[in-house]
Amino acid sequence: MAKHPANRNVSAEHIKRQNQGISVEQRSVFLGPLPHPDILARYEEIQPGLANRIVLMSETEGMHRRETDKTIVRRQFGQARLGTILGFTTTVIVSALSAYCVYMGNSTAAATIACGVLASLAFVFVRGQRAKNDKESE
Repeated sequence: MAKHPANRNVSAEHIKRQNQGISVEQRSVFLGPLPHPDILARYEEIQPGLANRIVLMSETEGMHRRETDKTIVRRQFGQARLGTILGFTTTVIVSALSAYCVYMGNSTAAATIACGVLASLAFVFVRGQRAKNDKESE
């Protein structure tokens, strides 16, 4: 009086389904500088005018952040410009000094000064480019 094997499998499957529970999870994500509008409405219910103060605080913070970014960009541009001007000035001075040494008959000193200073400028330029590339890759 054994049961049919298919019936046993159906019974086991039926028992498994009965023991499984169903759970539903709902998540809501809201990204931005301000809380979700529903939360802002609750703040307003707690204290009238509080939602407006929160929005004003966010606007003020955004303006401050943009001004800070502008200042940083201006300073970086100024530093790059100053570096270019100083590099050009140094090159002109070294060239003039080297030409004067050649004029005075000391070509060894001229070559030493020119090579030393130009190699230093090249090193500073290459190092600056590497630092710039490292910052961009981050």
